[in-house]
Amino acid sequence: MIYHGDEAKKLLFEGIDELANAVSVTLGPATKSVIIDRRDDLPPLVVNDGVTVARHVNLNDKMKNIGAKLMIEVANKAQQGAGDGTTSSIVIAQALIKECMELSGISGVQIRSELEILLKHTEEILESMAREIEVQSKDLYEVALVSANNDENIARLIDTAIKAIGKEGIITIEPSPYGKDDYKITNGYESKKGYISPLISKVMGKKKNYENPLLVFSNTEVNNFSELLPALEISVEEKRPIIFMLKSVTLPVINSYLMNQMNGNINACLLQAEDISFWQDERMGDLALLTGANFYDTGLNMKLESLTLEDMGTCGVATVGENFSSFVDFDKDDKLLEERLNAIEVDISLSDNEFYQKKYYDRMSRLKGHGAVIYIHGISEQEIRNKMDRIDDCLNATRAALNNGVVVGAGLAFYEVSNRIRDELFINDITCAYIRAIEFVFCKLFYNVTGRESKPTSVHNNFDNGYVFNGRTREWVENDNTIIDPVDVVKSSLQAAVSVASYVMTADCIIGVKDEKMQLL
Repeated sequence: MIYHGDEAKKLLFEGIDELANAVSVTLGPATKSVIIDRRDDLPPLVVNDGVTVARHVNLNDKMKNIGAKLMIEVANKAQQGAGDGTTSSIVIAQALIKECMELSGISGVQIRSELEILLKHTEEILESMAREIEVQSKDLYEVALVSANNDENIARLIDTAIKAIGKEGIITIEPSPYGKDDYKITNGYESKKGYISPLISKVMGKKKNYENPLLVFSNTEVNNFSELLPALEISVEEKRPIIFMLKSVTLPVINSYLMNQMNGNINACLLQAEDISFWQDERMGDLALLTGANFYDTGLNMKLESLTLEDMGTCGVATVGENFSSFVDFDKDDKLLEERLNAIEVDISLSDNEFYQKKYYDRMSRLKGHGAVIYIHGISEQEIRNKMDRIDDCLNATRAALNNGVVVGAGLAFYEVSNRIRDELFINDITCAYIRAIEFVFCKLFYNVTGRESKPTSVHNNFDNGYVFNGRTREWVENDNTIIDPVDVVKSSLQAAVSVASYVMTADCIIGVKDEKMQLL
C-alpha cells in the first residue's frame, strides 16, 4: 500500500486527529478521564494522563495508525524533555499540522524551515518571561496543584515533601501500607546513569522499583556471566532482588542476563556507573559507603566471584530508569560518612582546578542528600495507578519549575508569545498558522472546563488587561502570579509538536505493509 502527496497527508492527519481528540479531553483542571479497555479479562484502565492514553491507541486502518504513531512520538518526546506537558504537545501538534495543511502554494520544506525559526524565537521569548521560584514559596504548591489536575491532597503532599527535603532531594512513590496517603523522610542518593544497556529497558520497562534490594558496586569489566553467578545465587537464597552497578559488561553477558531475567530465574538489574575515569570509582565508593556495601575495586585484586552477603549494601527502595537511578531509605554509618566528607574537603583545599572542585562539591552535596518516600493509598488498583501517574507528573513539573522557573499558565503564555511575534517578526501565512496553533492550547483547555468555545480576540483583550483564566473557578481573575506553568514543560511541549509537524509537512509518500511483521531486506 503506497500513497502519495495530499492523499498521504490526508490519511496521516485523520489518524493524528483521532488520537489527538481522544487525548485532548484530559487537558486542563477539569480532571476528565479516559477509560481504556484491555485484553485477557483485565480490568479497564481509568486514566487522565496524556501519554498513557496515546500509547493505548491502535487504529484499525494501518495508514491512519501511522499518523497515530507519530502523535505517540510527540507525547514520548515531551515526556523525555520535561516529564510533563504530554497532552499539551499533542494538542499543539494537531492544531499546527491542521493549520499548515491548509496553506496552499507553500512547500513542506519551506514550512519546516519557518517553523524552526519560529520555535527558536518562541523559546527565547519564553525564557525572557520566566521567573524563578523558591522551594519555600507558595509557587511550588501552585505548580503541583495544576499538574495534579486540581487534586489538593496530592499537591499538598508533594509541596510538603519537597519543602522538607529541599530542591536536590530524591522522591520515590510506593503503594501505602498505612491505609492513607502519607510520606516518610529518609536518606537519599541519585545517580545520573540508569540501565547499563538500552536492551534492558525493553524487558524491564522505562522505570522499575526494587524494594529492599541487595546492592553490588564494582569497577569490574564483566566479560563472562559466570562472574555474576555467586552474587545472583545469594540473591536467590535471600529471596531479594539484586542490583549491580558496574563499569561495563559485554553483550553476551547482557544477553545471558536478559534470558535468565525473562525466564524468572533471577530478579536482578545491571546499572551503568556514573562518570568517567577515577571519578567513577569515587562515586561508586560514595554510594557503597551510604548503603553499607564494600566497593569491589579491581585495582586491589578484588573479584566479584568472591563476593559475600556481608559485602553487599541495601536500601529501602531503589528506582531505576533509562537515564537515572535513585536509592532511598538506607542506614548510613554517620562516623564513616563524616570521615569521607572531611577527606573530600581536604581534596578541595589542595585542588586549584575549577573542574575538580566542582566534582568534589557535587559529591559532597549528594552524600549529604535527603530523600522521601510518598505512600499512595487507593481502594482499587485503578485509583492507585491514577494517583501515581498524577504524582509522577507532579514531581516532574515541580522539579522543572525549581530548575528554570515558571511562566503564566493555562496556555496563556502563548498569547504573550503571539503578541511578541507580531511585534518582532515579519508576518506571513506560516507565521499566522503557527500563532493560531499555539493559541489553540488555551482554547481547548477553556472548552474542556466550560463547554464553550473561546474567541482569541476576547482572550487577548482579557490577557492584555492583566487578567488570567482560573480553570478551577472557571473565571477570569486578576493576575496574582498563581496561575503558572514550568517554562521547561511549555518549551518541551512545543519542541515535540513542531518536530513531528515538520515530519508530516515534508512527507510526500506513505508506504504501508500488509503483514504484521515487516520483511527486512
